[in-house]
Amino acid sequence: MKKVITLLISLAISGIAYCTDVSGNITVNTTWDPAGSPYVVTGNVTVNSGITLTIDPGVEVKFDISRSMFAYGTINATSATLTSNEGSPAPGDWNLLEFYSGSVSTFSNCIIEYGDYIDVNPGATLTVNNTSSIENMINYGIYSGGTLNLTNTTIDLAGYVSYGYGIYTFGASSVTNLNNVNIFNCNHGVYIYSGGSQVNFTDCTLSSNNWPVYFRYLGDITIAGTNDFTGNTRDAFYIYPGSLGKNWTLPYVNVPYFFSTNFSVNN
Repeated sequence: MKKVITLLISLAISGIAYCTDVSGNITVNTTWDPAGSPYVVTGNVTVNSGITLTIDPGVEVKFDISRSMFAYGTINATSATLTSNEGSPAPGDWNLLEFYSGSVSTFSNCIIEYGDYIDVNPGATLTVNNTSSIENMINYGIYSGGTLNLTNTTIDLAGYVSYGYGIYTFGASSVTNLNNVNIFNCNHGVYIYSGGSQVNFTDCTLSSNNWPVYFRYLGDITIAGTNDFTGNTRDAFYIYPGSLGKNWTLPYVNVPYFFSTNFSVNN
């Protein structure tokens, strides 16, 4: 009985060099191991709900121009590199890693580079840890309306073309936990776009940015451990709104809070 498998895999062999081309839907639990590396995303890849894609240590995943990977299920990657398939890679060569509601995914000791950005939808959970790096992205490092857990991770957007937000938080219930996270070379290190967003800083360094933290709306933050928000073009937390309609706490940080306009505290 023939089975229709929507994940297309082929080997391209030239001398001793080869790769594994991947595209389409992953419908069964799948492992990408070093024997098939590099895996070249020639068409968009979707990890279906309830399915786990495991990316083993040492694996390279290379994206063709404008290609993406979507996770309704789970992606677990360890010591892997996700990068451009171009000979001379540049920010924005490929599009997205996007995680949809219900996805719970982890990237440990991974390098993610030369894409547009990582997108964490409301209801999704993404963990990035263990000396991972997100670098040379064209728009954002991570755009998150879900739950984002970053530990021992660096975001460096040197070479960004537009926006340049290391982490963009949005949505009524987004939670961003940053523990020993370094954010460099961004327009805004952390950009808070919702009053319902919660961002927790522990032992973080945000430096060489325009502003380390930018409040577009009055989300909530906590500060723990030793954090450093100096060494930026403007060493301050930028507060854009002109009024406050909720209880709001500004914890101690080692830079000022900069109010961009007159500020009213409403009843």
